[in-house]
Amino acid sequence: MNTAVLFDWDGTLMDSHSAILAAYRSATTSVIGRRFPDTQDEIDLIRPMRAQQSFPLLSDDPKTVAELIAAYNDAYVRESVTTAHAFPGVERLLGRLRDGGQTLAVVSSKAGSRIAADAVQESLDSFFDTVISGDTSAEVKPHPGPILDALAALEVPADQAIYVGDGPQDVIAGRDAGVFTVGVTYGLHSAAEVAGERPDALANNIDELESAILGAVAIRAEG
Repeated sequence: MNTAVLFDWDGTLMDSHSAILAAYRSATTSVIGRRFPDTQDEIDLIRPMRAQQSFPLLSDDPKTVAELIAAYNDAYVRESVTTAHAFPGVERLLGRLRDGGQTLAVVSSKAGSRIAADAVQESLDSFFDTVISGDTSAEVKPHPGPILDALAALEVPADQAIYVGDGPQDVIAGRDAGVFTVGVTYGLHSAAEVAGERPDALANNIDELESAILGAVAIRAEG
């Protein structure tokens, strides 16, 4: 059986930090007249959240929250054209994994429409067999539910799967789902944050990520 390699999106495959911040600030300024996030503590607070979780922190009015989410999605599409790009080497990595017979998927808290826009823009849309997004899973990482949703869609057991992410919530979710975890240190979260959850492997760049994935694939093939 081929190994399934599941990837987080923002900070793992996509360098989208600037686009996310700009979209948040554009949406909040236009809808509620307040720039958010405006401090490092606020940035750290929302980093692992879906928009459906973060915007209710700013308003308890469902109509306002809906307006914020819509404005955020629109602003992200505008910003991502110039400020969100795949990390160098990602397309090559995904191509090599597919050529090697691996099944690939995305498991992210990001909205599916924004993942799709990124993927088309960066020519990554043909690589993935399934995409579990923030608006298709009932659970949110660090709950293992989104990863389990992907495994069910792919019909792959956990002991034949790898999950790659840049945050502590990714490592926790992967571990609780029973898959091999790879933490990357070049993304949205600090190296200390992701390393602190003790992933099965760590990667500081795309070349190291490829080596970590192929090492895990080899172990599963032997098993």
